[in-house]
Amino acid sequence: MAISAAPQKPPVDRDSAGSTAITTDPHRLRTAAGFRRSGLVAVITKILLLGLFDAFSLSLIFAMAGLHLWGPLVATIIITLLINWIYLGKSRRLPGKYLTPGVVFLLVFQIFVVFFSGYIAFTNYGDGHNSTKADAIGVITVAAQKRVSDSPTYAVNILQKDGKFFFLITDPDGKMSVGSSTDPLTEVKNPQRDSAGKANGLPGYDTLTLDRVLAAQEAITAIAVPLTAGPADGTLRTDDASSAYLYKSDLSYNQKADTFTDGSGAVYRDDGKGEFATANGTKKLSPGWKIDVGFENFAKAFTNPQLSGPLLRVAIWTFVFALASVALTFALGLFLALVLNHPTLRGKKIYRVLVILPYAFPVYLSGLVWAGLLNPQFGFVNQVLFGGAQIPWLTAPCSRNSV
Repeated sequence: MAISAAPQKPPVDRDSAGSTAITTDPHRLRTAAGFRRSGLVAVITKILLLGLFDAFSLSLIFAMAGLHLWGPLVATIIITLLINWIYLGKSRRLPGKYLTPGVVFLLVFQIFVVFFSGYIAFTNYGDGHNSTKADAIGVITVAAQKRVSDSPTYAVNILQKDGKFFFLITDPDGKMSVGSSTDPLTEVKNPQRDSAGKANGLPGYDTLTLDRVLAAQEAITAIAVPLTAGPADGTLRTDDASSAYLYKSDLSYNQKADTFTDGSGAVYRDDGKGEFATANGTKKLSPGWKIDVGFENFAKAFTNPQLSGPLLRVAIWTFVFALASVALTFALGLFLALVLNHPTLRGKKIYRVLVILPYAFPVYLSGLVWAGLLNPQFGFVNQVLFGGAQIPWLTAPCSRNSV
């Protein structure tokens, strides 16, 4: 969309008869030139900011398309076009230019959070069930991998690129390849070689020295580089950053039957609850994946005694606290306002200063003062008000039945 600026007219003066003439006042000319420059800067700034916003939106659109999130994708396109229409439009859209940022932040930090929380309540989302089924299958396969007893030794050098670690592998047949924990091994041509003819460097990659390998030892030993794109073919891992060995899972996945089979012959199937389990449900594989469960979470919350009891107490206390705190605050405030404004009351100024002091003290300072007052051994409350008692006001854990 092209942005056209109205032609700038030179400043004019009007005489008493109403006729106009081009001004020659240097001050007015400088002021008019300053307005023109500021207007140009504003237009350039708007174009740059909108360009950055559109670039960010475009990256989100491509990412959502890759994840097949068509609903959020359409919403992102509509919002992007609407914001461009508002900020590239005429001056009559000025109110929208001021309201748009606030509305966007409201949608992101309030409306979206409320709707997303509501959506999560109808799923099994939680620890061990926070991804897709395909991701769960890959993680289960990799997590169950064990070193193959007769695995050949692969010479390895550790490379780094863009903050990511890579294995530069020379297999027993002399084939050289490179890969990472997310990229399967890919054959490379003409790498740098050492005196023994093994690959030890690759253009565009940084070969790690021994001290850098030792500094990142924990991260390097945790890397599992897939041999191929199929998880069942195994991965390469290293313990000393010089030799790598083949690891394969003792769980085999049958894609056609959608089942896992372990070394003992036990078969794990999709149990419909977002996880693989045996027929009797005694054995389950972790992690699972997120699925929709309808009102199952709500039914469990109200029918399970371990959940319904605490939930009911917390809900009642929440409403009691909200109503009581508002009512008591209003009643106490109204009472103090009437008393401290009574015409016959003496020392009004002193009382009013005492009432306003809590607002003047910082919260952390008040916390320190009360921590001292409630100290079990030396605090004023225990020593004076309770005659030397040692009540652990701030350290005793809540009882099991407390709300």
